[in-house]
This record gives sequence, C-alpha cells and structure tokens, in this order.
Amino acid sequence: MPWFITVSNIESRDPSQVIAGNERVVRPRLTDAAFFYKTDRQKPLSAHVRQELIPGLRQHPTTIVFLAYAGYAPVGIAVCFKGFSTFAARPLINIHDFAVLPDRRGLGIGRMMLAAIEQKAVELGCCRLTLETQENNHRARKIYEAGGFSQALYQA
Repeated sequence: MPWFITVSNIESRDPSQVIAGNERVVRPRLTDAAFFYKTDRQKPLSAHVRQELIPGLRQHPTTIVFLAYAGYAPVGIAVCFKGFSTFAARPLINIHDFAVLPDRRGLGIGRMMLAAIEQKAVELGCCRLTLETQENNHRARKIYEAGGFSQALYQA
C-alpha cells in the first residue's frame, strides 16, 4: 500500500479532531520515552502531566507543533519552541520533542519533519535550529546528523 505522508503546522477548524490525533501520536511518544525515564527521571509522567500536556502546549505562546500524517492518521510529532538568539538578535527554533510511531520508523518521516521545521525557520527569519538529545540515543543522533545537525562542543 503506498504511503502519502504530509507534515502540517496549521490552525484547525475542528480542535476536537486535532486533539484526538495529537493524543494518538503523543501517547506512543510518552510510551516510547521510556529511554528518557530510565536515564533522566526514573519514573513515568504523572496523570496530571498527561492530562495537562496538550492544553498547556496550546496555551504556550511560542509553541510550534508539527504533525506528520500517513493519510489521515498521525504518525509523527515535533514539538518546537520559538526563541531568540541574543548573539544574532534574531529568532531561533528549538526542537524540544521529536518522535515517529515505532511501526512507521525508517520511512523518511523524521527527515520530512526536519525539512518542514527548517522551512518554517526560514519563513520566520530564524538564525538557527537547535535541539538536544542524549549522547547515547544513537537512533535520534543518526536522524539529526542526516538532517544536517552536528554536535556542539562546549569547553569550560
């Protein structure tokens, strides 16, 4: 079956459908985040966080969310935040969360989402895109490096 993948960043006229789609993508993202629970928090997200996450993102003034769809089904999400570079005196975008459903990985969806985020950054006049990931998250690092990201080295 052929896949038609789209990445969107829109204002919806049917918020309930968007919320349902977001939850379909975000729930596996939270499950997939076990990697981070083991290394960072040692516990899953609380029920309160799960309940307030989407409404909080909708209310945060710098949130930019990209959803990737296969047909009408959401299959990937990138949660980004617009920031400002004091070094360049221009906006920037930070990719905060980035996920593709496990059964849709390896199809180029992550690369398409990175390209859509880059296009949005160009439209906004951003001087850079930033993201962080764990040193040992090899799968994510491979995707980001293929997208043109490189590791920043900081020396004290």
